[in-house]
Amino acid sequence: SSWQRRAVFAMVESAWAHHITPQTFVRWIPGAESFFKSNAQRRFGRAQDMSEEECKLLAEYVVATMATPASAESAAAVCFEPFCKPVEIEGATIKQRLRQLQM
Repeated sequence: SSWQRRAVFAMVESAWAHHITPQTFVRWIPGAESFFKSNAQRRFGRAQDMSEEECKLLAEYVVATMATPASAESAAAVCFEPFCKPVEIEGATIKQRLRQLQM
């Protein structure tokens, strides 16, 4: 029903806002890896030009990639940290400028 969809969407949105990604589920929750693998295999199975074995292997690869340590996530913070510092622009902070846009 629509209220269930809205509830699930609100949970996903809240998780995303708290930096919980599908990769986080695969890494932290027992059984999530097999869930994501079967889901990916089912989606890849819809492709007309892929064999069942290719779908299985691609799903395993995707989930294995998701289960690796978060090196890219950590690298982004390290690489962009020097550039991502709050600064005042034209006498106002970014938060103040955003508030003005939302009014």
